Amino acid sequence: MNASRQFTHRGELEESQLRRLRALIRVLQDSNPFYRTKLERTGLNLPVGEMLDLAALPFTTKQELATDQE
Repeated sequence: MNASRQFTHRGELEESQLRRLRALIRVLQDSNPFYRTKLERTGLNLPVGEMLDLAALPFTTKQELATDQE
C-alpha cells in the first residue's frame, strides 16, 4: 500500500484502514500468543467488522509487555 495515496472520500480511507487493521490482527492471532489471548478475552467477533468495533480492542500497557517477556 502506498502510504502517500490520496483518498477522495472518507469512506475510502476508513476501508483502507480497516483492511490493514484486519491484516494486522490476523498476523497477531496466528503468530503471537500474548496478543492472541488478549484479543480472545475481548469477546469481539474477529475480524473487525467496522471502525466502531475498535472501541472493544484492548489497550496494551508497557507493564503487560514486560510481564509477558519475563
